[in-house]
Amino acid sequence: MSISVLPICYDVGTHVLEFLELVDILAINDFCRRSRLCKRPEILDALSAMCRGGLTEHVRFLIQTYNITQEDMTEDIVLQCFYVPLNCGLTEIVNLLVEALQIDRESITSGAIGMGFWVGAFGKGHLQLAQWLVRKFFPEETSEMHRQAFGEACAGSLELVRWLDSAYHFDVEDVQRHHGIARACAREDSEIVEWLVRRFNISMEDMKRSNALGRACLGANGHSLQTVQWLVDTFPYTRDDILKPFWHTCVNGYKDIAQWLATKFNLTRKTAGLEFDKSYKQAHANSVAFQSYLDQNKIAFQSYLNQNSQLLETVQWLEDEFGFTEADRDDTLSSLTYG
Repeated sequence: MSISVLPICYDVGTHVLEFLELVDILAINDFCRRSRLCKRPEILDALSAMCRGGLTEHVRFLIQTYNITQEDMTEDIVLQCFYVPLNCGLTEIVNLLVEALQIDRESITSGAIGMGFWVGAFGKGHLQLAQWLVRKFFPEETSEMHRQAFGEACAGSLELVRWLDSAYHFDVEDVQRHHGIARACAREDSEIVEWLVRRFNISMEDMKRSNALGRACLGANGHSLQTVQWLVDTFPYTRDDILKPFWHTCVNGYKDIAQWLATKFNLTRKTAGLEFDKSYKQAHANSVAFQSYLDQNKIAFQSYLNQNSQLLETVQWLEDEFGFTEADRDDTLSSLTYG
Protein backbone atom coordinates (compact mmCIF):
# COMPACT_ATOMS: atom_id res chain seq x y z
CA MET A 1 0.00 0.00 0.00
CA SER A 2 1.57 3.27 -1.09
CA ILE A 3 1.20 6.32 1.15
CA SER A 4 2.42 9.87 0.87
CA VAL A 5 4.28 11.31 3.87
CA LEU A 6 6.28 14.36 4.79
CA PRO A 7 10.01 13.92 5.44
CA ILE A 8 10.78 13.45 9.12
CA CYS A 9 13.92 13.80 11.19
CA TYR A 10 13.89 12.20 14.62
CA ASP A 11 16.46 10.63 16.87
CA VAL A 12 15.11 7.14 17.55
CA GLY A 13 17.15 5.80 20.41
CA THR A 14 20.68 5.45 19.01
CA HIS A 15 19.35 5.57 15.46
CA VAL A 16 18.53 8.64 13.42
CA LEU A 17 15.68 8.67 10.92
CA GLU A 18 16.99 11.56 8.85
CA PHE A 19 14.59 12.65 6.11
CA LEU A 20 13.65 9.03 5.69
CA GLU A 21 11.10 8.55 2.89
CA LEU A 22 8.82 5.71 3.97
CA VAL A 23 6.81 4.84 0.87
CA ASP A 24 4.89 1.83 2.16
CA ILE A 25 4.33 -0.41 5.15
CA LEU A 26 6.81 -3.03 3.94
CA ALA A 27 9.51 -0.37 3.87
CA ILE A 28 9.04 0.23 7.60
CA ASN A 29 9.37 -3.46 8.33
CA ASP A 30 12.50 -3.68 6.22
CA PHE A 31 13.96 -0.60 7.89
CA CYS A 32 13.25 -2.04 11.34
CA ARG A 33 15.02 -5.29 10.46
CA ARG A 34 18.04 -3.61 8.91
CA SER A 35 18.39 -1.16 11.79
CA ARG A 36 17.86 -3.81 14.46
CA LEU A 37 14.93 -1.80 15.81
CA CYS A 38 12.99 -4.94 16.59
CA LYS A 39 14.13 -4.86 20.22
CA ARG A 40 11.26 -3.72 22.40
CA PRO A 41 12.62 -0.40 23.73
CA GLU A 42 13.70 0.68 20.27
CA ILE A 43 10.35 -0.27 18.75
CA LEU A 44 8.68 2.00 21.31
CA ASP A 45 11.05 4.83 20.37
CA ALA A 46 10.14 4.24 16.74
CA LEU A 47 6.42 4.34 17.62
CA SER A 48 6.93 7.65 19.38
CA ALA A 49 8.70 9.04 16.30
CA MET A 50 5.93 7.86 13.96
CA CYS A 51 3.30 9.46 16.22
CA ARG A 52 5.22 12.73 16.29
CA GLY A 53 5.48 12.57 12.52
CA GLY A 54 1.71 12.11 12.18
CA LEU A 55 2.19 8.90 10.18
CA THR A 56 -1.09 7.06 10.75
CA GLU A 57 -0.43 3.88 8.76
CA HIS A 58 3.06 3.51 10.20
CA VAL A 59 1.65 3.81 13.73
CA ARG A 60 -1.00 1.21 12.90
CA PHE A 61 1.64 -1.14 11.50
CA LEU A 62 3.94 -0.93 14.54
CA ILE A 63 1.06 -1.40 17.02
CA GLN A 64 -0.34 -4.42 15.20
CA THR A 65 2.95 -6.05 14.27
CA TYR A 66 4.56 -5.80 17.70
CA ASN A 67 1.33 -6.06 19.76
CA ILE A 68 2.18 -2.92 21.74
CA THR A 69 0.30 -2.42 25.01
CA GLN A 70 0.50 0.06 27.88
CA GLU A 71 2.44 -2.45 29.97
CA ASP A 72 5.35 -2.01 27.57
CA MET A 73 5.54 1.75 27.99
CA THR A 74 6.63 4.27 30.58
CA GLU A 75 4.44 7.31 31.19
CA ASP A 76 7.00 9.47 29.37
CA ILE A 77 6.75 7.36 26.20
CA VAL A 78 2.95 7.43 26.40
CA LEU A 79 3.01 11.23 26.68
CA GLN A 80 5.44 11.51 23.77
CA CYS A 81 3.21 9.34 21.60
CA PHE A 82 0.07 11.37 22.36
CA TYR A 83 1.57 14.88 22.32
CA VAL A 84 1.59 15.71 18.60
CA PRO A 85 -1.60 13.78 17.67
CA LEU A 86 -3.56 15.56 20.40
CA ASN A 87 -2.15 19.01 19.72
CA CYS A 88 -2.56 18.66 15.95
CA GLY A 89 -6.00 17.05 16.00
CA LEU A 90 -4.94 13.70 14.51
CA THR A 91 -8.03 11.78 15.53
CA GLU A 92 -7.15 8.48 13.87
CA ILE A 93 -3.76 8.20 15.57
CA VAL A 94 -5.31 9.12 18.92
CA ASN A 95 -7.90 6.40 18.39
CA LEU A 96 -5.19 3.81 17.55
CA LEU A 97 -3.26 4.69 20.70
CA VAL A 98 -6.36 4.76 22.93
CA GLU A 99 -7.38 1.27 21.77
CA ALA A 100 -3.89 -0.22 21.94
CA LEU A 101 -3.04 1.24 25.35
CA GLN A 102 -6.55 0.71 26.72
CA ILE A 103 -6.88 4.33 27.81
CA ASP A 104 -10.09 4.67 29.83
CA ARG A 105 -12.20 7.50 31.17
CA GLU A 106 -10.30 7.62 34.44
CA SER A 107 -6.98 7.98 32.59
CA ILE A 108 -8.05 11.12 30.74
CA THR A 109 -9.55 12.85 33.75
CA SER A 110 -6.41 12.84 35.90
CA GLY A 111 -2.64 13.03 35.80
CA ALA A 112 -0.28 14.12 33.06
CA ILE A 113 -1.97 12.01 30.40
CA GLY A 114 -5.34 13.52 31.25
CA MET A 115 -3.92 17.04 31.10
CA GLY A 116 -2.58 16.27 27.62
CA PHE A 117 -6.06 15.29 26.45
CA TRP A 118 -7.76 18.40 27.84
CA VAL A 119 -5.18 20.95 26.72
CA GLY A 120 -4.49 19.25 23.39
CA ALA A 121 -7.89 18.27 22.08
CA PHE A 122 -10.04 20.98 23.65
CA GLY A 123 -7.53 23.74 24.35
CA LYS A 124 -6.30 23.67 20.75
CA GLY A 125 -9.86 23.73 19.42
CA HIS A 126 -9.85 20.55 17.32
CA LEU A 127 -13.55 19.97 16.65
CA GLN A 128 -13.42 16.47 15.14
CA LEU A 129 -11.05 15.12 17.79
CA ALA A 130 -13.00 16.75 20.63
CA GLN A 131 -16.30 15.34 19.32
CA TRP A 132 -14.76 11.86 19.15
CA LEU A 133 -13.42 12.09 22.71
CA VAL A 134 -16.69 13.39 24.15
CA ARG A 135 -18.78 10.73 22.44
CA LYS A 136 -16.40 7.94 23.42
CA PHE A 137 -15.70 8.86 27.04
CA PHE A 138 -18.57 11.17 28.11
CA PRO A 139 -21.72 10.00 26.30
CA GLU A 140 -24.03 11.01 29.17
CA GLU A 141 -26.03 14.20 29.54
CA THR A 142 -24.32 17.41 30.65
CA SER A 143 -21.78 16.68 33.39
CA GLU A 144 -18.85 18.39 35.08
CA MET A 145 -16.58 16.85 32.43
CA HIS A 146 -18.47 18.66 29.68
CA ARG A 147 -18.21 21.92 31.62
CA GLN A 148 -14.48 21.42 32.03
CA ALA A 149 -14.16 20.67 28.31
CA PHE A 150 -16.04 23.87 27.53
CA GLY A 151 -13.70 25.91 29.72
CA GLU A 152 -10.65 24.47 27.96
CA ALA A 153 -12.23 24.97 24.54
CA CYS A 154 -12.50 28.71 25.19
CA ALA A 155 -8.76 28.83 24.53
CA GLY A 156 -9.19 26.89 21.30
CA SER A 157 -11.73 27.65 18.60
CA LEU A 158 -15.13 29.30 18.36
CA GLU A 159 -16.38 26.38 16.28
CA LEU A 160 -15.73 23.95 19.15
CA VAL A 161 -17.09 26.34 21.80
CA ARG A 162 -20.35 26.74 19.91
CA TRP A 163 -20.71 23.00 19.33
CA LEU A 164 -20.22 22.18 23.01
CA ASP A 165 -22.68 24.87 24.09
CA SER A 166 -25.33 23.76 21.61
CA ALA A 167 -24.95 20.15 22.73
CA TYR A 168 -24.75 20.65 26.52
CA HIS A 169 -26.25 24.09 27.29
CA PHE A 170 -24.00 25.88 29.78
CA ASP A 171 -24.61 28.98 31.90
CA VAL A 172 -22.44 31.89 33.00
CA GLU A 173 -21.41 30.13 36.23
CA ASP A 174 -20.07 27.22 34.18
CA VAL A 175 -17.99 29.66 32.16
CA GLN A 176 -16.66 31.37 35.29
CA ARG A 177 -15.93 28.24 37.30
CA HIS A 178 -13.92 26.63 34.52
CA HIS A 179 -12.01 29.80 33.55
CA GLY A 180 -13.63 30.14 30.14
CA ILE A 181 -13.52 33.94 30.13
CA ALA A 182 -9.89 34.05 31.25
CA ARG A 183 -8.82 31.53 28.60
CA ALA A 184 -10.75 33.33 25.85
CA CYS A 185 -9.11 36.64 26.80
CA ALA A 186 -5.61 35.17 26.60
CA ARG A 187 -5.97 34.59 22.83
CA GLU A 188 -4.56 36.75 20.04
CA ASP A 189 -8.04 37.65 18.78
CA SER A 190 -11.25 38.54 20.61
CA GLU A 191 -13.53 36.23 18.61
CA ILE A 192 -14.37 33.82 21.43
CA VAL A 193 -14.65 36.35 24.26
CA GLU A 194 -16.97 38.49 22.11
CA TRP A 195 -19.21 35.45 21.58
CA LEU A 196 -19.15 34.59 25.30
CA VAL A 197 -20.15 38.13 26.26
CA ARG A 198 -23.12 38.06 23.88
CA ARG A 199 -24.18 34.49 24.68
CA PHE A 200 -24.00 34.73 28.48
CA ASN A 201 -24.62 38.45 28.97
CA ILE A 202 -21.31 38.78 30.80
CA SER A 203 -20.98 41.86 32.99
CA MET A 204 -18.08 44.05 34.10
CA GLU A 205 -18.21 42.28 37.46
CA ASP A 206 -17.80 38.93 35.69
CA MET A 207 -14.84 40.33 33.77
CA LYS A 208 -13.15 41.53 36.93
CA ARG A 209 -13.74 38.20 38.67
CA SER A 210 -11.98 36.49 35.78
CA ASN A 211 -9.15 39.04 35.66
CA ALA A 212 -10.02 39.34 31.98
CA LEU A 213 -7.91 42.39 31.18
CA GLY A 214 -4.93 41.02 33.07
CA ARG A 215 -5.12 37.74 31.18
CA ALA A 216 -5.47 39.59 27.88
CA CYS A 217 -2.41 41.74 28.57
CA LEU A 218 -0.30 38.64 29.21
CA GLY A 219 -1.89 36.42 26.56
CA ALA A 220 -0.35 35.03 23.40
CA ASN A 221 3.16 36.22 24.32
CA GLY A 222 2.26 39.85 23.82
CA HIS A 223 0.33 39.38 20.58
CA SER A 224 -3.11 39.97 22.11
CA LEU A 225 -3.43 43.72 21.52
CA GLN A 226 -6.66 43.25 19.54
CA THR A 227 -8.28 41.51 22.52
CA VAL A 228 -7.06 44.18 24.94
CA GLN A 229 -8.48 46.92 22.71
CA TRP A 230 -11.85 45.20 22.45
CA LEU A 231 -12.13 44.72 26.22
CA VAL A 232 -11.24 48.33 27.00
CA ASP A 233 -13.59 49.68 24.33
CA THR A 234 -16.45 47.41 25.46
CA PHE A 235 -16.26 47.59 29.27
CA PRO A 236 -15.85 50.67 31.52
CA TYR A 237 -12.26 50.11 32.61
CA THR A 238 -10.66 53.03 34.43
CA ARG A 239 -7.07 54.18 34.82
CA ASP A 240 -6.88 52.46 38.21
CA ASP A 241 -8.08 49.19 36.64
CA ILE A 242 -5.31 49.10 34.08
CA LEU A 243 -2.26 50.03 36.20
CA LYS A 244 -1.47 46.45 37.25
CA PRO A 245 -2.01 45.02 33.73
CA PHE A 246 0.19 47.85 32.41
CA TRP A 247 2.92 46.86 34.87
CA HIS A 248 2.76 43.26 33.62
CA THR A 249 3.05 44.31 29.99
CA CYS A 250 6.14 46.38 30.75
CA VAL A 251 7.99 43.76 32.80
CA ASN A 252 7.33 41.11 30.16
CA GLY A 253 8.39 43.32 27.26
CA TYR A 254 4.98 43.62 25.60
CA LYS A 255 5.61 47.15 24.33
CA ASP A 256 2.74 47.36 21.83
CA ILE A 257 0.15 46.72 24.52
CA ALA A 258 1.88 48.95 27.09
CA GLN A 259 2.11 51.74 24.52
CA TRP A 260 -1.56 51.48 23.62
CA LEU A 261 -2.68 51.48 27.27
CA ALA A 262 -0.45 54.46 28.07
CA THR A 263 -1.96 56.44 25.19
CA LYS A 264 -5.56 55.32 25.82
CA PHE A 265 -5.48 56.26 29.52
CA ASN A 266 -3.07 59.19 29.24
CA LEU A 267 -0.54 57.56 31.53
CA THR A 268 2.37 59.71 32.63
CA ARG A 269 4.76 59.51 35.51
CA LYS A 270 2.56 62.08 37.24
CA THR A 271 -0.85 60.50 36.59
CA ALA A 272 0.26 56.87 37.11
CA GLY A 273 2.53 57.64 40.04
CA LEU A 274 4.54 54.99 41.81
CA GLU A 275 3.20 52.13 39.65
CA PHE A 276 4.78 53.69 36.57
CA ASP A 277 8.18 53.97 38.26
CA LYS A 278 7.92 50.37 39.47
CA SER A 279 7.13 49.22 35.93
CA TYR A 280 10.31 50.76 34.60
CA LYS A 281 12.51 49.49 37.43
CA GLN A 282 11.30 45.89 37.04
CA ALA A 283 11.40 45.95 33.23
CA HIS A 284 15.01 47.10 33.34
CA ALA A 285 15.93 44.49 35.96
CA ASN A 286 14.39 41.77 33.81
CA SER A 287 16.23 42.93 30.70
CA VAL A 288 19.59 42.92 32.52
CA ALA A 289 18.98 39.44 33.96
CA PHE A 290 17.81 38.09 30.62
CA GLN A 291 20.88 39.45 28.83
CA SER A 292 23.12 37.93 31.50
CA TYR A 293 21.41 34.56 31.03
CA LEU A 294 21.89 34.70 27.27
CA ASP A 295 25.55 35.71 27.66
CA GLN A 296 26.13 32.61 29.79
CA ASN A 297 24.10 30.28 27.55
CA LYS A 298 25.30 30.69 23.99
CA ILE A 299 22.71 28.23 22.72
CA ALA A 300 19.24 29.59 23.42
CA PHE A 301 15.78 29.06 22.03
CA GLN A 302 14.66 31.67 19.52
CA SER A 303 11.77 32.51 21.83
CA TYR A 304 14.30 33.58 24.50
CA LEU A 305 16.10 35.81 22.00
CA ASN A 306 12.78 37.32 20.95
CA GLN A 307 11.75 37.99 24.54
CA ASN A 308 15.08 39.64 25.31
CA SER A 309 14.67 41.89 22.29
CA GLN A 310 11.12 42.80 23.36
CA LEU A 311 12.32 43.71 26.87
CA LEU A 312 15.09 45.93 25.52
CA GLU A 313 12.64 47.71 23.19
CA THR A 314 10.18 48.26 26.05
CA VAL A 315 12.86 49.69 28.36
CA GLN A 316 14.06 51.98 25.56
CA TRP A 317 10.48 53.14 24.90
CA LEU A 318 9.94 53.96 28.58
CA GLU A 319 13.17 55.97 28.64
CA ASP A 320 12.46 57.83 25.38
CA GLU A 321 8.77 58.50 26.01
CA PHE A 322 8.70 59.23 29.74
CA GLY A 323 12.19 60.40 30.58
CA PHE A 324 13.39 57.51 32.73
CA THR A 325 17.15 57.52 33.19
CA GLU A 326 19.87 55.45 34.80
CA ALA A 327 19.11 57.18 38.09
CA ASP A 328 15.62 55.62 38.09
CA ARG A 329 16.90 52.05 37.94
CA ASP A 330 17.10 49.72 40.91
CA ASP A 331 19.99 47.28 40.63
CA THR A 332 18.89 45.49 43.81
CA LEU A 333 15.76 44.10 42.11
CA SER A 334 15.88 40.47 41.05
CA SER A 335 14.42 39.35 37.75
CA LEU A 336 10.91 37.93 37.63
CA THR A 337 12.20 35.54 34.96
CA TYR A 338 15.62 34.52 36.22
CA GLY A 339 17.12 35.10 39.65
